Parts: sequence; C-alpha cells; structure tokens
Amino acid sequence: MSALVSALPIADDPLRDAGASADFPRYDPDVALSIAVAQLNPTVGDVTRNALAARVARDTAAGLGADLVVFPELFLVGYPPEDLVLRPALVEAAARALDELTRESTRGRPGLVMTLPWRTADGLHNAVALIDHGHVELRFKRELPNYGVFDEKRVFAGGPLPEPVDFRGVRLGLPICEDVWFPEVVAHLASQGAELLLVPNGSPFEVEKSQQRLLLVRERATPGAPAGRAAHSPHHDSSRGGRRAAEGDGTDAR
Repeated sequence: MSALVSALPIADDPLRDAGASADFPRYDPDVALSIAVAQLNPTVGDVTRNALAARVARDTAAGLGADLVVFPELFLVGYPPEDLVLRPALVEAAARALDELTRESTRGRPGLVMTLPWRTADGLHNAVALIDHGHVELRFKRELPNYGVFDEKRVFAGGPLPEPVDFRGVRLGLPICEDVWFPEVVAHLASQGAELLLVPNGSPFEVEKSQQRLLLVRERATPGAPAGRAAHSPHHDSSRGGRRAAEGDGTDAR
C-alpha cells in the first residue's frame, strides 16, 4: 500500500478563496491512495458555514484527483467548542450535516474523514466519521485531555478502543489527537491490521511542539524502531488560525 499525503492549498477563508489551488500540482496517478489534508479554520458554533467549507474542500480535492479528504478535529462545530457541545441543538445540527455529506458521497467523489460531536447511549463523544459512497462509520476518541486549555473529560465520554476502518482496499486507523500520545490506542489499531494512521488534531500552538509531535507519530508508527524510520505513514491534521480559547497550531507531521 502506498499513499501520497499533501495539504490542500486553501486559504483561511475557503469560501472566499475557493479557487486558490489553481496552480497546485495534481496528485500522482500511480499512487494507490491519494489523500488531501484540509487544514482549514472552522468557525466555532457555525455548523452551516463549516459544512459549506467542507464541501468546497471536497470539491477542490476531487478536481485534484484525491481519493480521501481529512479534516481537523471537531471540524463541523469548530474547535474548541467547550460548553457549546452541551447544547443539544448544536450536536443535532452537526449530525444533520454529517447525514447530508454522507448522502452526497456518490461515486466519483472522494471519501471524507469528518469530525464532530456524536451522542450515543453512553454519552457525548468526540468523534471521527469515515464517509464514502453513501455510508458512514464512526469512531470515538478514547484519551480525553484534561490539562492546560483542555477540559474534555467535563463534556465528553471516552470511547472504547477503536477498530480500523476499510477504505477502498486500505485498513485505516483513525485515532483522534490525544489518542496517539499514549501507546494503547495505536498498538490496538496495529494489532487489528491498520496500515495507515490518519490523526485529526486540534492542538493549540506551542513553541517547538511540531518536532515533538513528529518524533511521537514516528515512534507510534514503528514501535521499537529508531525515530525517523516509518514503515507505516502517520499523518496529523491540525486546524489553522485562532480560536476562542486557543490558537490553532496549523502544522502537520507525516
């Protein structure tokens, strides 16, 4: 399995700059799986605008030949949503947007790794959804940060160890942000046959954190191997720009 991972050149306002990728090179047709990384700046609480930005990114990626588009953590509601996720109306609006994106995922369009809050009988989860060809599979964040600017344990319930998802012949692991900082989730995904890790992320900016994250994901991808040697490809997708409580890191590692 081979993959090409590249960031979509869409500006901070994708609705204004939808044509910003005109000079971006097309994906290599010989690569088995082409992945576009939509490092965008969602608006906290504005599900309609965020879903529209996702459609612009999806259609831009489709024009470049991408098979899959990955979005940052909690994209449909913006990050960090904090107490807004305790409002049922917001969670329901995100669920409707996910349903609409799923119904739009006809053949010929790329799949989406979309993120949102999702309620089950066990509580409200920080979730990632793989959308493809009219179907959706959900996985939930297991490790909830509760330090610094984070207080996710107050508003979210941790999920079970996530299973890989199958996407067009590739077994994908979809850990969310904090999940890769601890070995349990990644080790479980590897034991279940995950070939590629795609990590939606909403980390705030921190000086010198990018290199630390790069070394971490390499270590998770190849347990016991020296840093810098990756047999499988992990990819972090982080938001860009400011937030109400934190400024997005905007960097990625692969």
